[in-house]
Amino acid sequence: MLKKTMKLLLAGGMALSMLPVQAQPLFAVEAPVNLALNKVATSSENETDYYTAAKAVDGIVNRDVSDKKQQSRWATNTHSDGKAMWLKVDLGEAQTFQSFVLAWERTNITGYEIQVSDSGADDSWETVYTKAGDEGISGINENIHLEEAVTARYVRLYIDGYNGGDNNWRSVSVYDFQIYENEIPSTVLPDENYSLEGTATASDYEPTTGDTQRAEMAIDGNKLTRWATNSSSAIAERTLTVTLPASQWVQYFRIIWERLNIESYHIDVAADDSDNFTTVYSTDTPITKTNELITLEKGVWAKQIRLVVDGYNGGDINWPNVSVAEFESYAMEPAQISEGASAEEVASMLDAPVINEDGTALTMPEVPENFTVEFLADYEQVIDRDGNIYKPLTGKTIKGVYKVTKADGTHAESDEFTLEVSGQYADEGENAKPIVIPELAEWHGTSGTFVPTEASRIVIDANASDIATAAAEALQADYADESGMTMEIVKDGTPQAGDFYFVADAESMLDEEGYLMEIGDYVTVKAEQATGAYWSTRSILQILKQNDGTMPKGITRDYPKFEVRGFMLDVARKPASMETLQFVVKEMAYYKMNDFAVHLNDNLIFYEDYENAEEARDLAYTGFRLESDIKEGGNGGLNKADLTNKDMYYTKAEFRDFILDSRAMGVNIVPEFDTPGHSGAFTKVRPDLMLDHVVTGNANRAGEQFNLALEKYDESLAFVEALWDEYLTDDMFDESMTVHIGTDEYYGDKNRFRVFSNDLINYVQGKGRTVRMWGSLSQMPGEAEVASEGVQLNVWSTGWANPTDMYNAGYELINTVDGMLYMVPAAGYYFDYLNTQNLYNNWKPNTMGSTTIPAGSDQMLGSTFAIWNDSIDTRANGISELDVYDRFADAIPTLASKNWGEADDLTYAEMEAAADALGEAPNNNPYHEETAEDGEYMEYEFSAGSELEDSSANDRDLSNETNVTIENGELQLNGGESYVETPITKLGTGNTLEFDITLDEEPEAGSILFEADTEGNEDYAHSIRIMDDGRLGFTRELYDYYFDYTIPVGETTHIIISTDGTKTTLIVDGETYAAVGTYRNRQTDGEVRVDDITIATFVLPLQRIGSKTNAIDATIDNVVVSEGAYEDPTILDSSTFTVTSDNENPPAGSEGPVELAFDGDTSTFWHSNYTPYQELPATVEIDMNAVYNIDKFSYLPRQSGTNGIITEYSLYYKLNADDEWTALVENGTWAGNSSLKTARFDAVEARYLRFVATEGMSDSGRMFASAAEFYVHKVYEEPSEPGNPASDVALQALSNMVEKANALGSDDAALQAAIKAAQAILDKEAPTATEVVTALLNLSEAMQALNTDESVDALREDVQATIDFINENILTNVDNVRPGKVDALEAAVEAAQKLVDDPDTTADELKAANKAMTKAAQELWEIVTKGELEALIEAANGYLDGDYTAESLEALQTAIEAAQTVAINDDATTSEVTDAITSLANAIASLEEITLDTSALAHEIELATEMAANIDDYVPSTVEGLADKLADAQNVLTNATSQEEIDAATETLREARLNARTKADVSALEELAAYVNSLDLSGYSQLSVQRLQAALSAANTLMDDEEASQEAINLAEYTLQKALDELTQEEAEENIVPKPVGTQSGSAVQSTDADEQETTAADVTTSASASTSSYALIFTLLAAGGILLITHKKRQR
Repeated sequence: MLKKTMKLLLAGGMALSMLPVQAQPLFAVEAPVNLALNKVATSSENETDYYTAAKAVDGIVNRDVSDKKQQSRWATNTHSDGKAMWLKVDLGEAQTFQSFVLAWERTNITGYEIQVSDSGADDSWETVYTKAGDEGISGINENIHLEEAVTARYVRLYIDGYNGGDNNWRSVSVYDFQIYENEIPSTVLPDENYSLEGTATASDYEPTTGDTQRAEMAIDGNKLTRWATNSSSAIAERTLTVTLPASQWVQYFRIIWERLNIESYHIDVAADDSDNFTTVYSTDTPITKTNELITLEKGVWAKQIRLVVDGYNGGDINWPNVSVAEFESYAMEPAQISEGASAEEVASMLDAPVINEDGTALTMPEVPENFTVEFLADYEQVIDRDGNIYKPLTGKTIKGVYKVTKADGTHAESDEFTLEVSGQYADEGENAKPIVIPELAEWHGTSGTFVPTEASRIVIDANASDIATAAAEALQADYADESGMTMEIVKDGTPQAGDFYFVADAESMLDEEGYLMEIGDYVTVKAEQATGAYWSTRSILQILKQNDGTMPKGITRDYPKFEVRGFMLDVARKPASMETLQFVVKEMAYYKMNDFAVHLNDNLIFYEDYENAEEARDLAYTGFRLESDIKEGGNGGLNKADLTNKDMYYTKAEFRDFILDSRAMGVNIVPEFDTPGHSGAFTKVRPDLMLDHVVTGNANRAGEQFNLALEKYDESLAFVEALWDEYLTDDMFDESMTVHIGTDEYYGDKNRFRVFSNDLINYVQGKGRTVRMWGSLSQMPGEAEVASEGVQLNVWSTGWANPTDMYNAGYELINTVDGMLYMVPAAGYYFDYLNTQNLYNNWKPNTMGSTTIPAGSDQMLGSTFAIWNDSIDTRANGISELDVYDRFADAIPTLASKNWGEADDLTYAEMEAAADALGEAPNNNPYHEETAEDGEYMEYEFSAGSELEDSSANDRDLSNETNVTIENGELQLNGGESYVETPITKLGTGNTLEFDITLDEEPEAGSILFEADTEGNEDYAHSIRIMDDGRLGFTRELYDYYFDYTIPVGETTHIIISTDGTKTTLIVDGETYAAVGTYRNRQTDGEVRVDDITIATFVLPLQRIGSKTNAIDATIDNVVVSEGAYEDPTILDSSTFTVTSDNENPPAGSEGPVELAFDGDTSTFWHSNYTPYQELPATVEIDMNAVYNIDKFSYLPRQSGTNGIITEYSLYYKLNADDEWTALVENGTWAGNSSLKTARFDAVEARYLRFVATEGMSDSGRMFASAAEFYVHKVYEEPSEPGNPASDVALQALSNMVEKANALGSDDAALQAAIKAAQAILDKEAPTATEVVTALLNLSEAMQALNTDESVDALREDVQATIDFINENILTNVDNVRPGKVDALEAAVEAAQKLVDDPDTTADELKAANKAMTKAAQELWEIVTKGELEALIEAANGYLDGDYTAESLEALQTAIEAAQTVAINDDATTSEVTDAITSLANAIASLEEITLDTSALAHEIELATEMAANIDDYVPSTVEGLADKLADAQNVLTNATSQEEIDAATETLREARLNARTKADVSALEELAAYVNSLDLSGYSQLSVQRLQAALSAANTLMDDEEASQEAINLAEYTLQKALDELTQEEAEENIVPKPVGTQSGSAVQSTDADEQETTAADVTTSASASTSSYALIFTLLAAGGILLITHKKRQR
């Protein structure tokens, strides 16, 4: 019997190191004895004959042994049902004990008990300890101490909870089970901080938002958090109590105080959960350091540890409280700073920094003499490396790390600390901080405003010429562009009011990029270096632009947070002109982005689109954009082609100028040559250096890879080094530059890649340049070391370059993580446009995946966002330079804000509004915008006497007429070189070009109508021309675009070409023709790679009418270039339609219901049902709610993706609801692209339409239908002339009235104004009736106002004259006038007539009647414009599906309904329309957005992206559909409008990720099978050989199955091993006797207790048979069959 039943305690999972022998005790006393050591142990079962129970009591814990069979542990078989396992120890005699040590193999144990017994019988066990909770143990080593000792002979470890763990192996494994009387020897004591696994309570804590100063903060392992009490002037006692999961042996305590204000305290412990505390340490000596280590003379058992502080003061901040960052407890002495420690150890032990009393510096920690320590702050302009503090203008939060460097050169960084640095001023002052993007780092406003004048100058101090001259010149030029005023630059002058004054300042820690700006009566800029001075000018220009040319007075100190604030552009695949690169740099500089990486070589990614690697190498598009000396035939004939592209390239001279010009603007150019992968441009030159086969990836991609195998390595490396040699010169890539060496996505041998990377790093560094490279090393493991010192690394994928590993390896990191920062325009993967709202609200440059690197670290440089132009050659999609730039420009304000500072001054919406207000940088015109007067840019009528004059108001006359004839008001182009030039070279999208053209004969293909110069060759030509098949079209940037229209010969045709975003349209006689593109690879074979391209962005080429080389032979006239895209007047307003569909998906982001195809928004679309899938047809019915005469129906497919693009359809109509449907088009077909498609038919009167989609494109084998927009067109009508002409009678009446008014001789101002207006109408060539009547009535009213003394008779006569005029001239011409207004006028006339006929009518009554008639007549002709209201209603409807609060949407709906009431009211007045517009605009402005949280989805996408990149590592069935789900999630991330949608996508992707299962490890089974295959089986019995061969065959089948589970593989290995072990010699066959069950391979050790049954091999197979796998069943039968066969053979005898 047990002497006492013990109270159960919680388990504490404490890490410890165990040795096979006992070490000396902590004190000079007898060492604790392991009572279980080498005692008899038995178990429920053993996995093998070497993982036996005895191994768990031998005192050996050898986890690091490489030979697993030598590991000293007890292990069980796997059990899918998790049945209980046990390990029993017989101590030989009754022993008294209280403590246990458990050394597990894994943390998969979820439940167990320690039981004791006097007899060991099954029914005698009593539990003395139970593990709490059902989660896995926290550590593989556990110490357990009971509250009281127990006495027993037998001890059993009973495990009733375990799972498969990390390797999906559901078994139990224990290295050692130790039992002690009380104390535990030091050799098995953990060196960890016990407190980390405890819980904490306190006497009190200071309340904060989120309770950030509660008791738990003192045991969270984070020195930056703390437990802090309330202040107490009475010095009330404060306590902090830590309760451990189990009682532990404790001898050391470490307390990290926040301040040196503690005067006395003591530490108490309790061995159990009672309140029986004993004081083990006390002191009444005030502390002198914030980090205290307390050592007890002897350890104690402690379940509870209590810190009691009974003496403290207010300290230097007069705040009497207790604040503890960490309260730690240990069994072993924790590590201390010493000379022998490593830099990493020292860094980890440094305490949080403390600011000295006067706030001028940090109190730097003391370190041994062989170490140095620096402080790396995120804002080093506030705290420098030596800890000096440069007080900010107002208080600022600083984060930083200590960098510890040892004398041997090794260095490490500490955890990140947070400091609050007080400012020079208490707040930001009177004037609010001006808006600048990125936001100003510091600001203090004074009062008043600085206003520059025409006399303002830029003054450079005598000491500042070197740093300020370039900045001053830039400010001068850019201010002139913005304001029209040019300021004088004065050197060595004295500033005056209104001036800008530049001064050098090396004392304010402004560093390279910082500046100090004082805005007073003049603006003073202080900077240490030229870049800082230049950045100040960007802030000046932005502030002036947003404040009407003024600046609020105040002072700013501005500087960046991150060193690298970058953008990367792929110019290799999609060429970019030097003009575009310059546009990019100017915009980067405007936003203080300082790092522009130019990716100069690359190729089509998808070499698998070709037959083989060699064909891909020769035919795929490649790019190398720099002038090069590498020419065909060079290098002894080995060069098979020129390296430099001919379609577009940069000369060395212009690229060098570009580098220098950019540098002057603060932007560093980082040129990149990407090798050894992405090297198709190089393998075209040297095909002999092409990789001969891939190790991973598609085989064809060898065509773009260097061969790094030993036999080709030297040549490959030499080629690349020679390439760099050509450019690593002082007049090209000089020594101040960072250059990018690529090293991305190599598919050859991984270790050879590492060798190459290391060699190239060393080579380029040896040339004195800083090296940058793509992060690939995590994905490319190997033995070769790759240099990291001074190497910058773009972390583009956390799978290819684990940020933590790369940081620990010493690389300097640049966040370029693809899942957040990659754009591939319109490719359908990665971002098209970055999710800037998510980036602004949630992203941090120093967080990559789940890793956050301290922002102040020398190794955290910043971030770079990237545009990759993958869509070329076989994947060409029509993206233009302008499209690329637009994506860059959309992202840069956000990325600049996040890289420069905290981006917390403005909300995202406010920042976007500010960016819109700023527009493009000064002197930058990337969108090719021009000014226009009255909606026109220029107009040419070629009239006699003014042949070259611009007849618009812009004075853009033509010039340089060459080989042209102008006669009869027309321009004759004569072919060849024949042109006139306009002042506008190119005009951006959203504009329209119109002209008349007359052809006398068929034009030649290639004949040019309009053109503009380009930097490339003919392949890059920019022109409107006759295409190769005779149709009209245009060329731009390697693409050919066609309108499906041929200009007729012998007649004059009016051509309209309209550009609108990515669409370009031709309009002739009311018919529209969308431009559709074709891509031909003219670099190689000239063949068409892609056609039906619908992205047709086109900058109008207007430099020349005609051409310098190949003008058309034609007559051109009436050339008009106007603002705005063409709006088709035949498209009916779909907002008035009622639409339904029998096949529509529920709302899912930007897609779903059929209403989305009639919402006027091309980014949303109707989609047939896929949740669940519904087959086509899909029918859309349209009630237009009115009868229209229609002749066209247009369909715009979805503009992203191809799923559901309709390729076959039918269209029906009817006039009345009860009519039968009549076919307009049956079984019509459309091309499967995203261009606008139109069904044309003879005009019909219709109200109802039925559209039936019968076939659609699909990416899954199932057909769908989708539509961005459907348009219904009314019959085209020529525009009518505005207004009906006035009749002769009305004109004469007005003339008579003017004469009468003049005869009055009055100088009354109102009358004279009315006379003047009336005369102007009479002088017009063809005044309208409306104009005449309005003038007549106005004049009449003005005359009446003078008749104050006129008799009643005269007034009666005048009123009668007015009545007669209205009856004869107005009411006879009201057929098209609003009925309500006619009724009102008739009523006024009738009332006036009654007054005239009544002899008692007074003069006042007659005057009132005249005024009433005048007012009614004027309102009759009042032109009430509703276009703006109708447009606003349409726009407002678009907001109803937005992600806004219900209350604000309800208000908007109410306003829309009120506005619609006004819009349909024929009698609505201008005032009513104006009020409706105002109310509706206010409702839109008051919409409140719902913030969407996409962080979890973004994280899941990143994880899934990494899985997709390694898809071959997973069982195929478990990752089926992952790519589709990932694409869907990416779409949701970009386009989601509700949190529910985001959460659903997150859950779907998370489920897909968690369901994925890695392929089984078959290496051990393969090795065993190979061994069996090598055996000579001739000497063994036929029966045992048959069993072996059966097991081998089954194993081979299983190894070929990718779906096989690890359990099945393990079972196959066991079965094959068993059959091998049971091979029987030939001569022994007749004497076969089954082996005793207890001695079979894999069985358990025989029990020493008679009442215990040990497990047999059959038991093992029974476990296996629980598996549902058919393989498991096969191997179970094989294993069991062996025994059955043997038994059967014995019975035969």
